[in-house]
Amino acid sequence: MVDAVGVVSIPGLQLIVRPKIPQEHLLFLLDSGAALPRIGAQSALLRKHDHLMTLLAKWFIEATERLLLQGLSRGYQEEVAEADSTRGRIHLLSTSKLLYRGRLRVVSEFETFDYDTPLNRLLLWATRILISDRTFSQPLRGEALALEKRLGGIGEPQQEDLLAQCDRATGYYGEALALAKAIVDAAGRSLQIGSDRSRTFLIRTASPVERGIRALLQAALPGSMTVGSRPVRTAASNVTVRPDLVFDAGGAVGDVKYKLAHSTWRRPDLYQVVAYATASETREALLIDFSERQGPMLRQAQLGHVRVTNLHWHADPEISAQVAAEKLVILFQEWLERTGMGTAGFEPATSRV
Repeated sequence: MVDAVGVVSIPGLQLIVRPKIPQEHLLFLLDSGAALPRIGAQSALLRKHDHLMTLLAKWFIEATERLLLQGLSRGYQEEVAEADSTRGRIHLLSTSKLLYRGRLRVVSEFETFDYDTPLNRLLLWATRILISDRTFSQPLRGEALALEKRLGGIGEPQQEDLLAQCDRATGYYGEALALAKAIVDAAGRSLQIGSDRSRTFLIRTASPVERGIRALLQAALPGSMTVGSRPVRTAASNVTVRPDLVFDAGGAVGDVKYKLAHSTWRRPDLYQVVAYATASETREALLIDFSERQGPMLRQAQLGHVRVTNLHWHADPEISAQVAAEKLVILFQEWLERTGMGTAGFEPATSRV
């Protein structure tokens, strides 16, 4: 699997797909990039770990908030209750027993149409787990508490709610439901074989990593300058390209490669980012990849009018993901200064491949 990490399980075989970079670093970027996992019904044995549980909790809150914008589904529920008047179908035996005891009440079985459904109870169950678990940060538990208040009119969760499935009318519950079951199953796991049962899952890597890097760079940009990913159509043809990084000022594009750096330029990656810059009619291009060791970046490459600069994410397990992010931001800000991003022009390029 070239674009996912996680665990896949079939009878007699369990496959662990580990990331290219330290797990903490990947989860940091996945969190920034708002990645969502594909969670399977199969079970697997993994080691407990807080990192993935925190990520699952954030994913669940975000997915449930999106679900609430569409509205909770309601359903018919059967109830049996005493009342002063008849409602639904009378339970003759139970009503007779009350009469023998001198109680003029009717026991009836009837249906109610409300939010107290297995799907909604499961969402509430997962939300309460996040609120009560003090290993989560206070801000995250606060978000869960606010979410619980929006899940009003729902009864107490029941064990059989774990068997709940979406149907055609509740298909939009799929994402939040899978995450809720993962939380209830205590599926905060690392990508290490262990003794704790978890659901299988796969998390896409390339696109969420790109989004995570883009979010970090956006926070470091000066003023109202922005960076995004959008299609660019060449002026002379109908060919369209989509760089990972398109800066709305200063005339530059970039590409993020979820790959470990080489000591020399990877020609396909270099040619791709040059094509992006040529299509965008820009002179500056940025290529961001990952390096296991702290060291010098590749020398700037000049191809025609395009100058390509390489920046590394320092994917060293000895440093935290936060430190690696700060290092990348510093390198990025230095690149902005060298290129004159946001000013009248760029410095002339000097080195060539």
